[in-house]
Amino acid sequence: MMIDEYWCGDDKLREAEKIAKMIADDTYKPRVKVNPDNYDTRHGGPFDRGSADAYYRRNWDPHYYVGGTRTSDRVERADMTEQEMEDYRAGWDYQHDLGEYKEW
Repeated sequence: MMIDEYWCGDDKLREAEKIAKMIADDTYKPRVKVNPDNYDTRHGGPFDRGSADAYYRRNWDPHYYVGGTRTSDRVERADMTEQEMEDYRAGWDYQHDLGEYKEW
């Protein structure tokens, strides 16, 4: 799925809901093999937050921090650009592809 297939106004909310349902049903599969070298992986950035949410098995909730995680302003899904949404999803997919999750 290319980003323009799911990033269109209210469609981004529907896509997030669709992904959340697949995760809840344990049917979510990453789209493609993600190379993290192609993304800004800074702590708190969209890729990092997507990867962390997947690692900790948190709900799909696109967001990022302007600076460090929880030490700067949080940017919510409604205020993210196409590229930021793509970076979050790439981090999410990358973590699921690794298959490494927090053991509680």
